[in-house]
Amino acid sequence: LFTALFGFVHKWTGLRLRAERPLRLGRKYFEIFPEDKTPLWTSPCSDKKHLEIWSSHKNCSRLPSLLILGPQKSGTTALHSFLSLHPQAWPSLPSKTHYEEVQFFSSNELYNRGIDWYMDQFQYPGSTSRHPLLLFDKSATYLPHPWAPARAASLLPSARLIIILQDPVQRAYSWYQHMRAHNDPTAMKYSFSEVLAALPHPSSPSLSSSHPP
Repeated sequence: LFTALFGFVHKWTGLRLRAERPLRLGRKYFEIFPEDKTPLWTSPCSDKKHLEIWSSHKNCSRLPSLLILGPQKSGTTALHSFLSLHPQAWPSLPSKTHYEEVQFFSSNELYNRGIDWYMDQFQYPGSTSRHPLLLFDKSATYLPHPWAPARAASLLPSARLIIILQDPVQRAYSWYQHMRAHNDPTAMKYSFSEVLAALPHPSSPSLSSSHPP
């Protein structure tokens, strides 16, 4: 059938089609469409066929239903601690590198590990729980990241979102103290006022393309 089809295409278009190995075809595809190298995970909970092929230990209850987006130095860690005191609110498991944060949607390396890896970052007792649990992901890096909104909306379309608004001056000073605590060379060398004086003027066009502290 395919031989006849290829012959028909060649006869009427002059094109010569040939078969290639899948790996070579894949590489060629990404040469033409490099933006597709990074996947966009969609919610398995709205796909009936996906749910049917899932193993018994996987279910939608292992995905968080609440995201604390940030920003940094606005009290998100305190909120994480307060919520964790409630017996029905379960945060993500501690990370050796990111502490109480997962940073799944804001890290290309972690995001590419897939949905199974993300679910494994949350502890869930399964059917032994008498009351419904609230799993939540607190990652302050989500708010400023350009790809995090689309990634989170695609995988967790029904999740509730929390953003903490802080006085920008107080947050900037808190960030400055945070950088000093981590021995940042600029923060250690210059005062808070000197750092502010070195920033572009608010009316400067370059400020719109810069990231907040």
